[in-house]
Amino acid sequence: MIVAMTSRKRRFSKSLPGHRASTTQRVSTSDNGMLTALPSSSAAIPATADGIVPLLVQRSMFWKPAYSLDLSKADYIPLIFWLTDIHRPNSLVELGPDTAAFYFAFCQSIERLGLAAQCFAIDEWTSESRSGSTYETVESYNASHYGAFSTILKMSPPKAKDNFVDRSVDLLQLNLADDFDKSAFHFDDWLPKLSDKAIVLVYGTSVGASPRAARELVATLKNKYPSFEFLHGRGMTIFCVGDSVGPISHLFSDELSPLTKQTLCDMFARLGQACIDAQLAARYLDQAQSFQINGSTPHSSETNSVQSIDNSKVTGGETSEAVELREKLKAAEALVIELRQELKDTTTNADNLRKFLEQIKSKFSDQSNELIHTSRALADSRVKEERLAREMVLLTQMFLKIKQPTSNVVKGKGNASNVNEHASGIKNRGDSILTPPKRHRKLSRLLREVLGSGSIDSRKRAKEREAIAMLATSELFDEKWYLNTYPDAASSNLHPVEHYLRIGAKAGHNPSKKFNTLFYLQTYEDVAQAGVNPLVHYLKFGKNENRRPTPR
Repeated sequence: MIVAMTSRKRRFSKSLPGHRASTTQRVSTSDNGMLTALPSSSAAIPATADGIVPLLVQRSMFWKPAYSLDLSKADYIPLIFWLTDIHRPNSLVELGPDTAAFYFAFCQSIERLGLAAQCFAIDEWTSESRSGSTYETVESYNASHYGAFSTILKMSPPKAKDNFVDRSVDLLQLNLADDFDKSAFHFDDWLPKLSDKAIVLVYGTSVGASPRAARELVATLKNKYPSFEFLHGRGMTIFCVGDSVGPISHLFSDELSPLTKQTLCDMFARLGQACIDAQLAARYLDQAQSFQINGSTPHSSETNSVQSIDNSKVTGGETSEAVELREKLKAAEALVIELRQELKDTTTNADNLRKFLEQIKSKFSDQSNELIHTSRALADSRVKEERLAREMVLLTQMFLKIKQPTSNVVKGKGNASNVNEHASGIKNRGDSILTPPKRHRKLSRLLREVLGSGSIDSRKRAKEREAIAMLATSELFDEKWYLNTYPDAASSNLHPVEHYLRIGAKAGHNPSKKFNTLFYLQTYEDVAQAGVNPLVHYLKFGKNENRRPTPR
């Protein structure tokens, strides 16, 4: 049984600007004697809050394929290079026929990135593939280039799945062939094998590129998992199956606009076409050079025949065969020049595209920084606005408390009976209730100290204003109850809120029946050690932390 390397990472960095990968793969022996690849310490590419755009400018998009490609699949090689670079799987499985082109592109990426990963290509290889590759040729190429971490398995996918442990596959590639048999492949059977960071690539998903059974499978997966579909060529759809897929999750975000999605599709379609053009140009160049060499070498059969015919001077001049051969040579030379120019143009287009992507990244970064600064300024403004609102509420309440007991006196000006009645009413309330003039003096002094005194540090005044605003507007501070309960507060020259903040809390006074000062300080030693007013702490932090204000 093959035990694929598992990856249990659920988080990825959001701060580092680059990415690294471990180049060391560790192997151990399991209890049953099988070789088991252990997870490496490689770090995944950090995701950013900016989305998919910063992930697009990767050198891997412009790599040259090392494997001699089937041109029908060359248009998706840049996408595979990019996906491997961004996702960085620890284990990869490819299923289905004609696996060589994509599979060796995966292997080339893993080797070039230095990833500690395991790769498996699975197919029955019952006949020669459409690309002309056989099991023997693919196995030979794999052994000579990627044998250290890659394995070619000649078996059916249903049987192969039993050789993988659950939650071990980070990337599953499925090629939909023309003879795809839905009954022979059950995706749900492979689902337990997929890890938390698993993505699934399905090739051949465009309309007309695969049989009906394959399209039904794709439709079923689209209903279950977030996906992104590339439409060029035979089509490829990427499904997000794992819960923690890392930076590649931006590809499946609902925030991607239709324009952004279309731009991604167009970009990789152009890169794919450039890959095809480069492969064709290289092949034509090789053919032309080979033809030119064969045509100009004295030992070539065509040259010998031309020379023999020319020497014999059968017709007294060049024969038609010699003229035709010379024309072919000229045409080949012209083709070589044309292909070289086309290859140069393709390289120039790739450089221009790279510069364009760099400009997008730079512009996006500048806009992101500007947005961050604006958000911070807005947050600071909101904090100041809330503080001023609390202070306004406090001042309004204090003003109303002054105005209410003096209003009757003002209305009764010139009427001695009204003044006497008002004075008698105040006296009947008890000595613990302050007369308006005395209460006004206390409030005025408190406001001068807290709001305008230059002797108090501005930061300290801000904290006191915040504390006064919280206590004055809180239902946990009952001024009337506080003055009636504690004679020292009533006889002092301090406002009840000021008395509790400066003296009452230290003396163990309660601001109301709903809050027990000593209980709170004794129960929560961190508050007592910090020297913070217990009621202020409760209103700012304790309530949200589910701390109790009273024993019951």
